[in-house]
Amino acid sequence: MSGFNRFCQILFGLIFILTLVLTISVFYPIPWVSDLLVNYVLPVELYRWIVAGILAVILLLAVVMFFSAVFAAKTKSAIIQESDNGKIKLTKNALESTALRVLDQYDEVKYPKVNSKLIKKPEDTKLYVSFEMTDGHDVLDMAADIQTHIINAVELTLGVPLKHVEVKMQEVRPSQSNEQMEANRKAAKSRVQ
Repeated sequence: MSGFNRFCQILFGLIFILTLVLTISVFYPIPWVSDLLVNYVLPVELYRWIVAGILAVILLLAVVMFFSAVFAAKTKSAIIQESDNGKIKLTKNALESTALRVLDQYDEVKYPKVNSKLIKKPEDTKLYVSFEMTDGHDVLDMAADIQTHIINAVELTLGVPLKHVEVKMQEVRPSQSNEQMEANRKAAKSRVQ
């Protein structure tokens, strides 16, 4: 879950709890809260409409969140395909290890990580690849090449059609050590003078 979604859920939960307490305080006296509502909010018609509107929006959001949770695509730990001889089960590990094998073919790629999201339909499968890379190469071309290579390898090896492979480079590291870079810098500086 992303940070923004978590923030929205926390904010909605706090607003829902606050309105629930205010609504309960109308029927069951809560010190200071019930007095505030009865004496200052409910006698003014505009405030009543504002409270009714806020409660309606919260009810609508609660219904939307409920149905989105009920009908959301469920992730699975394996893809099960029917064949003439029975069922074939492809696990997340098989999918992720195939992508890792592709990444191992690139010497420039360091610290690869692969996560997958399997949905009921195999064509909705998503792969998330992240790694660090040494410099000296065109980063965008390398990422596009890795993405295409992973899609082809997974489709050829496992027979799973991939539509979404997200490639994320964490960091581009220098291919030389700090000592080598400093020696090159000093050598270049002495030639300039």
